[in-house]
Amino acid sequence: MIQKIFLLLLLFLACKGISQDIHIRVNLIGYEASHPKKALILSKTPINDAWFIYQENGKKVKEINPILLKGENWAPFDYYYECNFTDITTHGTYFLSNNTQNLRSEKFLIGNYPPIHESVVGFMQTQRCGFNPFTKEVCHPLDGKSFYGNRPDSSYVDATGGWHDAGDQLKYLITGSNATARMLMAYQWNPSVFEDKVNGLGLPQPNGIADVLDEAKWGLDWIHKLHPTSEELIHQVADDRDHLGFKMPHEDAANYGWGKNKYRPAYFANGKPQGLGKYKSESTGVSNVAGRSAAALALGHQVFKDIPGHLPFAAQCLQDAIEIFEMGKKGKVFNKEIAMVLRIDITSVPGQMTWNGELLLFLRPPEIKNISTMHYIMPI
Repeated sequence: MIQKIFLLLLLFLACKGISQDIHIRVNLIGYEASHPKKALILSKTPINDAWFIYQENGKKVKEINPILLKGENWAPFDYYYECNFTDITTHGTYFLSNNTQNLRSEKFLIGNYPPIHESVVGFMQTQRCGFNPFTKEVCHPLDGKSFYGNRPDSSYVDATGGWHDAGDQLKYLITGSNATARMLMAYQWNPSVFEDKVNGLGLPQPNGIADVLDEAKWGLDWIHKLHPTSEELIHQVADDRDHLGFKMPHEDAANYGWGKNKYRPAYFANGKPQGLGKYKSESTGVSNVAGRSAAALALGHQVFKDIPGHLPFAAQCLQDAIEIFEMGKKGKVFNKEIAMVLRIDITSVPGQMTWNGELLLFLRPPEIKNISTMHYIMPI
């Protein structure tokens, strides 16, 4: 979910289709003049005509050679083309179109990238599970009942918190940990641009901590809960039984066998296929979810150890990062997440473990002086 949101907001926001057979996607937020610039053309048939970047007044600026992205298509479009216009750096308003201009994108800006980071943080706040600062309601307080873990199925385990996924109300660690890490990294890159307008619950009350860190801590707190012991990690809460159409989270009518708006399943990562019937995952026990989660926790340690009053929390982040990293090394945490119908397939195992291995080597506290990370440090 969270990966999709950042892509929508920061990379390729979909524009309206001009033709039912061809859709053009540009970044409606705009392009920073000195940064890479790409657009996508989605087509049901091959593209053979010439395409150009035009100024707002209709003047041709650059001819574009759309590059076919093999294996990247998504129904109903069989052909995805990438258009690169990074070399255009003059500030102004532009659009992408074919030579006859009967197919054209929405207009977009090239210049200074707008300050949308707080809007992204605000969106994350609206996706919170538990107390939601947007609705002022508490949802899913009974997450969850354990499955595939080291304890009897249907045992209670506290998996409350985190963020809802996309347009539904499932929760995934593979995406939640990624979103957490990206917020922490954004703060590290430029802490001075982030505001402090809300408290840890997302309510209007400055608390001396940037709102992006309040939101990242919401994610870190959830990761801690999903790692109840040194040998356990929950990777998903709820499943496709959630899909009942539009519903407010605190009025969730989904019934997982314990009544409407009651307990929801919490699936532990066990390195084996999970799911029902033909919808079983293809997990073989590799460690993407471990690498991502441990990396987010290691970043949490980096950031929160320097914030007054948060040293114990930072220490817990480091301890959990080490434990989860060790789980990944043992192959106990899988890469393909599924329950019932929904699946998130992530296959770049070395990349996720490398990310966290590099972070742990960078930290180099005494607690990890003997941890073996070099196996995952490789040229990229």
